[in-house]
Amino acid sequence: MSRRVSKPAEERRKDLLDAAVSLFRKRGFDETTVQDIAEAAGVAAGTLYLYYPSKEHLLSAIHEEFERGQVDRLGQVIEELAARSEGAVPDLRLVLDAMWDAAMAHIYEHREMLEVICRYFPRMGIEEERRLDAVRESTLAELLRLGAEHGFVDTVDPESTAYLMESINTSVGKAVAYGDPPDVDRLVAQAKEIYYRVLSPRSPNT
Repeated sequence: MSRRVSKPAEERRKDLLDAAVSLFRKRGFDETTVQDIAEAAGVAAGTLYLYYPSKEHLLSAIHEEFERGQVDRLGQVIEELAARSEGAVPDLRLVLDAMWDAAMAHIYEHREMLEVICRYFPRMGIEEERRLDAVRESTLAELLRLGAEHGFVDTVDPESTAYLMESINTSVGKAVAYGDPPDVDRLVAQAKEIYYRVLSPRSPNT
């Protein structure tokens, strides 16, 4: 048996999540045991339980890690656009292009993680599913609210708009995860167009 190496907590969590993603994809959620994940990550099962009490908790953590990474990437895009605009409101199409490009890059870089999320999301239970949905929608609603305050986008109901937009985002993500769309680029282009038509600021005469 190889000697287990002591690692920082965050690195250990990442190892466990990576092992869980790989095994859930290859063997399936039900067929994968906690012991399997622990061995793949190079830890004892007892150590795994210190971080994640169950496979369901691991599944939830995979989802949160994916979402956290995407939010961080989109935040970087917003900061870069704000710095380049020097106080002026950037063109909405430019922003949508940059945001979608960043989101799709994250999706493709973490496609295996997204595949596990899409395949086993219902296994977390309805309450946890609703909690994670609410977190995503709340984040998007806050972005819409800030954009509306600055005249960047037009929406009188950020929460409802975020709820409906999240359906589009989820559909595009599933298409990539399952690899079944005829043309992902077409889906993204249409999503951008829908966003633009819905969020484009109205002129004073409309």
